[in-house]
Amino acid sequence: MKKAVITALLLAALASGGLLLFGESGYAESEKGLEEARTAMDAGGFPAPGNAEGAASQNGAGNGFGKEDSPGEAAAPEKIPAEFFGRLLIPRTGTDLPVMQPPKDDPEKYLHRDMNGRESAYGSVYAVPGTDLSSSCLMLCGHHMKNGAMFGRIGELEDGARVIFVTENGTRTYAVMALFTVTPEEEETVRALSLRSEKDGEQLAAHAQKTGKLYRRPVPGKRYLALVTCEYKRPGERLVVLCEEL
Repeated sequence: MKKAVITALLLAALASGGLLLFGESGYAESEKGLEEARTAMDAGGFPAPGNAEGAASQNGAGNGFGKEDSPGEAAAPEKIPAEFFGRLLIPRTGTDLPVMQPPKDDPEKYLHRDMNGRESAYGSVYAVPGTDLSSSCLMLCGHHMKNGAMFGRIGELEDGARVIFVTENGTRTYAVMALFTVTPEEEETVRALSLRSEKDGEQLAAHAQKTGKLYRRPVPGKRYLALVTCEYKRPGERLVVLCEEL
Protein backbone atom coordinates (compact mmCIF):
# COMPACT_ATOMS: atom_id res chain seq x y z
CA MET A 1 0.00 0.00 0.00
CA LYS A 2 1.31 3.43 -0.95
CA LYS A 3 2.55 5.82 1.74
CA ALA A 4 -0.12 8.38 0.86
CA VAL A 5 -2.91 5.86 1.44
CA ILE A 6 -1.47 4.70 4.78
CA THR A 7 -1.02 8.31 5.86
CA ALA A 8 -4.63 9.10 4.95
CA LEU A 9 -5.88 6.11 6.94
CA LEU A 10 -3.77 7.07 9.94
CA LEU A 11 -4.97 10.67 9.74
CA ALA A 12 -8.54 9.36 9.81
CA ALA A 13 -7.72 7.20 12.83
CA LEU A 14 -6.10 10.13 14.62
CA ALA A 15 -9.11 12.32 13.94
CA SER A 16 -11.67 9.77 15.16
CA GLY A 17 -10.33 8.73 18.54
CA GLY A 18 -11.45 10.25 21.79
CA LEU A 19 -12.28 10.10 25.47
CA LEU A 20 -15.69 8.49 25.67
CA LEU A 21 -18.00 9.50 28.49
CA PHE A 22 -20.41 6.73 29.43
CA GLY A 23 -22.35 5.92 32.57
CA GLU A 24 -21.27 3.12 34.90
CA SER A 25 -23.59 0.70 33.08
CA GLY A 26 -21.72 1.36 29.83
CA TYR A 27 -18.43 0.59 31.50
CA ALA A 28 -19.85 -2.54 33.15
CA GLU A 29 -21.05 -3.92 29.82
CA SER A 30 -17.69 -3.16 28.23
CA GLU A 31 -15.82 -4.87 31.08
CA LYS A 32 -18.03 -7.93 30.62
CA GLY A 33 -17.22 -7.97 26.92
CA LEU A 34 -13.49 -7.83 27.67
CA GLU A 35 -13.73 -10.77 30.06
CA GLU A 36 -15.56 -12.76 27.39
CA ALA A 37 -12.84 -11.84 24.91
CA ARG A 38 -10.07 -13.00 27.27
CA THR A 39 -11.85 -16.31 27.83
CA ALA A 40 -12.19 -16.81 24.08
CA MET A 41 -8.53 -15.93 23.49
CA ASP A 42 -7.42 -18.42 26.14
CA ALA A 43 -9.57 -21.16 24.63
CA GLY A 44 -8.45 -20.34 21.11
CA GLY A 45 -4.73 -20.77 21.69
CA PHE A 46 -3.86 -17.13 22.37
CA PRO A 47 -2.97 -17.39 26.09
CA ALA A 48 -1.33 -14.60 28.01
CA PRO A 49 2.25 -15.69 28.76
CA GLY A 50 2.51 -16.82 32.39
CA ASN A 51 5.32 -14.37 33.04
CA ALA A 52 4.77 -11.69 30.43
CA GLU A 53 7.87 -9.66 31.28
CA GLY A 54 10.05 -12.70 30.64
CA ALA A 55 7.92 -14.41 28.02
CA ALA A 56 10.39 -13.76 25.23
CA SER A 57 14.11 -14.16 25.11
CA GLN A 58 16.53 -11.29 24.52
CA ASN A 59 16.07 -11.66 20.77
CA GLY A 60 12.28 -11.83 21.02
CA ALA A 61 12.10 -15.44 19.85
CA GLY A 62 9.81 -16.71 22.61
CA ASN A 63 6.17 -17.18 21.67
CA GLY A 64 4.41 -17.68 25.00
CA PHE A 65 2.94 -21.04 23.98
CA GLY A 66 3.63 -24.58 25.14
CA LYS A 67 3.97 -27.47 22.69
CA GLU A 68 0.41 -28.63 23.21
CA ASP A 69 -1.17 -25.21 22.77
CA SER A 70 0.84 -23.67 19.96
CA PRO A 71 -1.14 -21.38 17.61
CA GLY A 72 -0.82 -23.83 14.72
CA GLU A 73 -2.34 -26.72 16.68
CA ALA A 74 -5.15 -24.93 18.51
CA ALA A 75 -8.62 -24.94 16.99
CA ALA A 76 -10.04 -21.41 17.06
CA PRO A 77 -13.42 -21.32 18.86
CA GLU A 78 -16.51 -19.83 17.29
CA LYS A 79 -16.28 -16.83 19.60
CA ILE A 80 -13.13 -15.56 17.89
CA PRO A 81 -14.20 -13.59 14.78
CA ALA A 82 -12.38 -13.62 11.47
CA GLU A 83 -11.07 -10.07 12.00
CA PHE A 84 -9.38 -10.96 15.29
CA PHE A 85 -5.70 -10.05 14.89
CA GLY A 86 -4.03 -10.90 18.19
CA ARG A 87 -3.65 -10.29 21.91
CA LEU A 88 -1.86 -7.24 23.30
CA LEU A 89 -0.18 -7.43 26.72
CA ILE A 90 1.53 -4.62 28.60
CA PRO A 91 2.77 -5.99 31.94
CA ARG A 92 3.62 -2.57 33.39
CA THR A 93 -0.01 -1.40 33.20
CA GLY A 94 -1.77 -4.77 33.46
CA THR A 95 -3.13 -4.36 29.92
CA ASP A 96 -4.57 -7.50 28.28
CA LEU A 97 -6.64 -6.70 25.18
CA PRO A 98 -7.81 -8.28 21.94
CA VAL A 99 -6.68 -6.48 18.80
CA MET A 100 -8.84 -6.36 15.69
CA GLN A 101 -7.93 -5.86 12.05
CA PRO A 102 -10.79 -3.93 10.42
CA PRO A 103 -11.46 -4.11 6.68
CA LYS A 104 -9.92 -1.40 4.52
CA ASP A 105 -13.36 -0.17 3.44
CA ASP A 106 -14.46 0.27 7.08
CA PRO A 107 -11.34 1.33 9.01
CA GLU A 108 -13.35 2.61 12.00
CA LYS A 109 -15.44 -0.54 12.37
CA TYR A 110 -14.16 -1.21 15.89
CA LEU A 111 -14.10 2.36 17.12
CA HIS A 112 -17.30 1.78 19.09
CA ARG A 113 -17.59 -2.01 18.87
CA ASP A 114 -16.11 -4.81 20.92
CA MET A 115 -14.42 -7.94 19.56
CA ASN A 116 -17.80 -9.54 18.81
CA GLY A 117 -19.18 -6.50 17.00
CA ARG A 118 -21.42 -5.30 19.83
CA GLU A 119 -21.71 -1.63 20.74
CA SER A 120 -19.14 -0.87 23.43
CA ALA A 121 -18.06 2.15 25.45
CA TYR A 122 -14.49 0.95 25.09
CA GLY A 123 -14.53 0.03 21.43
CA SER A 124 -11.59 -2.21 20.53
CA VAL A 125 -7.91 -1.78 19.94
CA TYR A 126 -7.49 -2.02 16.18
CA ALA A 127 -4.73 -1.92 13.59
CA VAL A 128 -4.60 1.00 11.20
CA PRO A 129 -5.53 -0.53 7.82
CA GLY A 130 -2.45 -0.80 5.66
CA THR A 131 -0.24 -1.77 8.60
CA ASP A 132 0.27 -5.38 9.63
CA LEU A 133 2.97 -7.81 10.78
CA SER A 134 4.92 -7.23 7.56
CA SER A 135 5.01 -3.44 8.02
CA SER A 136 8.06 -1.56 9.26
CA CYS A 137 5.74 -0.08 11.88
CA LEU A 138 2.51 -1.76 12.99
CA MET A 139 0.14 0.93 14.29
CA LEU A 140 -2.55 0.15 16.87
CA CYS A 141 -5.21 2.64 17.99
CA GLY A 142 -7.21 2.51 21.23
CA HIS A 143 -9.38 4.83 23.29
CA HIS A 144 -8.02 6.80 26.24
CA MET A 145 -10.74 6.05 28.79
CA LYS A 146 -11.23 8.21 31.86
CA ASN A 147 -11.12 5.11 34.12
CA GLY A 148 -7.70 4.07 32.75
CA ALA A 149 -9.05 1.24 30.61
CA MET A 150 -7.92 0.41 27.07
CA PHE A 151 -5.02 2.79 26.25
CA GLY A 152 -5.79 5.09 29.17
CA ARG A 153 -2.48 4.31 30.92
CA ILE A 154 0.04 3.99 28.10
CA GLY A 155 1.37 7.45 28.93
CA GLU A 156 2.81 5.89 32.12
CA LEU A 157 5.18 3.64 30.16
CA GLU A 158 8.88 4.37 30.43
CA ASP A 159 12.09 3.43 28.64
CA GLY A 160 12.31 -0.31 27.99
CA ALA A 161 8.82 -1.24 29.21
CA ARG A 162 7.77 -4.43 27.46
CA VAL A 163 4.82 -4.64 25.08
CA ILE A 164 3.88 -8.13 23.88
CA PHE A 165 1.76 -9.00 20.86
CA VAL A 166 0.56 -12.61 20.53
CA THR A 167 -0.75 -13.72 17.12
CA GLU A 168 -1.32 -17.01 15.33
CA ASN A 169 2.19 -16.56 13.90
CA GLY A 170 3.82 -16.43 17.34
CA THR A 171 4.75 -13.67 19.75
CA ARG A 172 6.60 -10.43 19.22
CA THR A 173 8.08 -8.59 22.17
CA TYR A 174 8.77 -4.87 21.94
CA ALA A 175 10.39 -2.29 24.24
CA VAL A 176 9.27 1.32 24.61
CA MET A 177 11.75 3.71 22.97
CA ALA A 178 9.85 7.02 22.66
CA LEU A 179 6.69 8.83 23.75
CA PHE A 180 5.48 11.93 21.91
CA THR A 181 2.37 13.76 20.79
CA VAL A 182 1.14 14.60 17.31
CA THR A 183 -1.86 16.27 15.70
CA PRO A 184 -3.47 15.40 12.35
CA GLU A 185 -2.21 18.75 11.04
CA GLU A 186 1.42 17.62 11.52
CA GLU A 187 1.25 15.52 8.38
CA GLU A 188 5.01 15.10 7.93
CA THR A 189 5.29 13.44 11.33
CA VAL A 190 2.17 11.33 10.71
CA ARG A 191 3.62 10.17 7.41
CA ALA A 192 6.94 9.36 9.09
CA LEU A 193 5.18 6.89 11.41
CA SER A 194 5.42 4.35 8.61
CA LEU A 195 9.19 4.25 9.39
CA ARG A 196 10.06 3.02 5.93
CA SER A 197 13.21 5.07 5.57
CA GLU A 198 16.06 6.64 7.48
CA LYS A 199 14.48 10.03 6.81
CA ASP A 200 11.28 8.88 8.55
CA GLY A 201 13.32 7.86 11.58
CA GLU A 202 15.08 11.21 11.72
CA GLN A 203 11.74 13.04 11.42
CA LEU A 204 10.22 11.07 14.31
CA ALA A 205 13.32 11.43 16.50
CA ALA A 206 13.34 15.21 16.08
CA HIS A 207 9.61 15.43 16.78
CA ALA A 208 9.87 13.17 19.86
CA GLN A 209 12.66 15.33 21.30
CA LYS A 210 10.46 18.39 20.80
CA THR A 211 7.13 17.08 22.13
CA GLY A 212 7.96 14.16 24.43
CA LYS A 213 10.70 11.70 25.34
CA LEU A 214 13.19 10.02 23.01
CA TYR A 215 15.11 7.12 24.55
CA ARG A 216 16.52 5.67 21.31
CA ARG A 217 16.45 6.69 17.67
CA PRO A 218 14.66 4.50 15.11
CA VAL A 219 17.04 2.79 12.70
CA PRO A 220 16.33 1.25 9.27
CA GLY A 221 15.77 -2.48 9.13
CA LYS A 222 14.09 -2.92 12.52
CA ARG A 223 10.41 -3.53 13.18
CA TYR A 224 8.36 -1.17 15.33
CA LEU A 225 5.01 -0.93 17.06
CA ALA A 226 3.17 2.36 17.61
CA LEU A 227 0.38 2.62 20.20
CA VAL A 228 -1.85 5.63 19.48
CA THR A 229 -4.46 7.24 21.74
CA CYS A 230 -5.90 10.63 22.64
CA GLU A 231 -4.10 13.38 24.51
CA TYR A 232 -5.82 16.58 25.50
CA LYS A 233 -3.24 19.35 25.74
CA ARG A 234 -3.96 20.57 22.21
CA PRO A 235 -7.09 20.15 20.03
CA GLY A 236 -6.97 16.84 18.19
CA GLU A 237 -3.73 15.84 19.89
CA ARG A 238 -2.75 12.17 20.05
CA LEU A 239 -0.19 10.39 22.19
CA VAL A 240 2.11 7.94 20.41
CA VAL A 241 4.14 5.34 22.28
CA LEU A 242 6.76 3.98 19.89
CA CYS A 243 8.29 0.58 20.62
CA GLU A 244 11.06 -1.40 18.94
CA GLU A 245 11.08 -5.17 18.51
CA LEU A 246 13.60 -7.04 20.65
